[in-house]
Amino acid sequence: MKKGIIVLLIAVLVSGFAFAGFSGYAGLQLNADLDGKVYGFANKTSASFTFEFAADTKEITGEKLYGELKATAKAIVDKLNGGNADGKIIGIYSTFDENNTKYGLGLVIDIDTAKIVGDGWYVDILGVKSAYDYAKAAVSTAYQDKDKNAFDIQKMDGAKTKWKKSASSYKVAYDKAPGVAFGYAGFVASVGFLKNADGTAFSATIETPEFAFSDDAVKVQAAAMASKKAGIGKTNVGAAAKTTVAIQDIKLGVAADFGLEGIGDEAKFNMDARVDFKYSFVDVNVYTYIGKKGLKAGGSSTEEAGIKYTDLYLEAKAAFDFNAFELPLKVAVTAKNIIDKSEKGLDLGASVDFAKDALTAGAGFDINFKTKAWTAKAKAKYAFEQFTAGAGVQVKGADGITAINAAAFAESDKLVQNVRLGLGYGLKAGNLMEDGGWTAIGDGEYSSDFKAETAGVISAYAIIKF
Repeated sequence: MKKGIIVLLIAVLVSGFAFAGFSGYAGLQLNADLDGKVYGFANKTSASFTFEFAADTKEITGEKLYGELKATAKAIVDKLNGGNADGKIIGIYSTFDENNTKYGLGLVIDIDTAKIVGDGWYVDILGVKSAYDYAKAAVSTAYQDKDKNAFDIQKMDGAKTKWKKSASSYKVAYDKAPGVAFGYAGFVASVGFLKNADGTAFSATIETPEFAFSDDAVKVQAAAMASKKAGIGKTNVGAAAKTTVAIQDIKLGVAADFGLEGIGDEAKFNMDARVDFKYSFVDVNVYTYIGKKGLKAGGSSTEEAGIKYTDLYLEAKAAFDFNAFELPLKVAVTAKNIIDKSEKGLDLGASVDFAKDALTAGAGFDINFKTKAWTAKAKAKYAFEQFTAGAGVQVKGADGITAINAAAFAESDKLVQNVRLGLGYGLKAGNLMEDGGWTAIGDGEYSSDFKAETAGVISAYAIIKF
């Protein structure tokens, strides 16, 4: 009954809204686990929808002074991932289970812009700016940033925010205090403070516009920030700067972030920097981190979790795009832990990607010289007229070969209108239905391991998407 009332209220609230998106799929899969001796069907459904207000801007007064306000409202159904409710929702919401998957239903309202705007200046009353972060790693990645597309529905009623894998990076530890931001002639500054029973909190930022020199051949931008959390006597101060130089076919870029954390106690200095060089078909990146705080790396798996580089870290990447010579090849060489006081070991990698007409293929190899662990992989797919077929192989080793994975798939969305039919071998069943064979191979989602005499899973699947 409660669910029915919630649905009715949402339907009334969103009537007349701009319809932004409705997507989902239903899937049927027949799996044969050759090792676990498990055979049978699997059903899977997933759906989400969004109704969205059109943004609106109003001038409160005439002349050149006015107030600007933009708000967005969304009625959302989306999957919830468990965890603690740590976000805020304005409106009504409920949760329900469907096929053992927990969904949330709610109305979310977000104020996107709230400014007092004058001639060449503005005052932003939504709050202070975040810390600036200009330099990011070219090779090392980590699950560290919130997925902005997840929206607040992911935080409600026992849900947790989705996370995404992004470039490893350092920026100074920074706590926002309630405040205001200002903009004038391209400069953006913000200041906030709050004094209460816990103590005094403050934060401040400033960012320059991008200055251009020598007919825009040289561009420079910089920022600074500082903050202190209530009840903590330590202050954190940071700075960031970046510049680009473009001369004909040559482009050089340098970016750096600096932080002095814990002023008032034992202040610790941290920094990272990245240098980019691009000429014609060659693109080279060098990234370094120096500090005690630690640079995040790796992912959320047991194997990757907890990896953190400290003291000094250096990596590099060189990419070559031979399409400039009408050769459909891209080659990349990477080196992690070139200098690494954390002693994770030098990690070298190389990859080749080929794409021409209906054929797409790739191969890669990486090795860690401390652990002696290495991985070699190759994949290819061909788009026939009525279907696409592909295969992949992956071999892992250390002192000897530790795993041999192989998989193949065939998919078609042309045999039956609106339906993707597929047949796969050696891939994890759940990834096939959700992502398809090519993505599962690229992510290394193999179910077979011939070294361990694991035959893997055979799957036939049908997916209807909208």
